[in-house]
Amino acid sequence: MLQNVFQNYGQYVPLFLRVFVGGLFIYHGIPKLFDQRIKGYAKQLTEKGIPIPIIFAVFIIIVEFFGGIFLVIGFITRWVAIAGLIKMLFKIITAKQIQITKPTYELYVLLIIMLITILILGAGPISVDLIYKLKI
Repeated sequence: MLQNVFQNYGQYVPLFLRVFVGGLFIYHGIPKLFDQRIKGYAKQLTEKGIPIPIIFAVFIIIVEFFGGIFLVIGFITRWVAIAGLIKMLFKIITAKQIQITKPTYELYVLLIIMLITILILGAGPISVDLIYKLKI
């Protein structure tokens, strides 16, 4: 019975994932871009012992804020998913320096799984990629 109810909505899974992950990225990117700014966030990374903090700060801010917007609208979705995966792997690798707790670590793994799903499925039916038929 449930299959009959939901069978027509499977195509919208990428949309739901994109909007959710993109929204999270934007939510976490806004304070880094507008409150801390790049130098402030780089200083925070320096204090935690992260090497080349300015490069990582710029990369993380771009991925979180602009990549989040791109995910929500479905623009260059697979490329943003790859950048998001790199960002999340960086966060996991540097977990001891950033002092990540177990629940946060588990959320990072969950986001990685979502990003891999977006990478595999692509942007989905309601997206800029589909409108312009971007096969990226």
